[in-house]
Amino acid sequence: TTENVNKNQVVLAIPYSDGPDQLILTPDLATKVVYKDLLPDGYDGWTGDAGLLSMLLLNEFARAASDDDNELGISLPKRNLDAQELITKWVQSL
Repeated sequence: TTENVNKNQVVLAIPYSDGPDQLILTPDLATKVVYKDLLPDGYDGWTGDAGLLSMLLLNEFARAASDDDNELGISLPKRNLDAQELITKWVQSL
């Protein structure tokens, strides 16, 4: 943005359907969906929520690096094609 953004001001609205797992990365998404069967109950890591979000972001980097011959990362959450493409392009732009 080229202008100041005020608290609670909407600067971007992206409509989505099929639930919040389509575009939102949350600690609950990490523990209850993506890493559900990999992390012990109550896991929050030594960095807490920030660590869980970092794990999700690293997983999205891996998914974005996948190709037809080599699937990388954990293919969760399941997203519709448009939402996955948006997340992939966003991660690639970082």
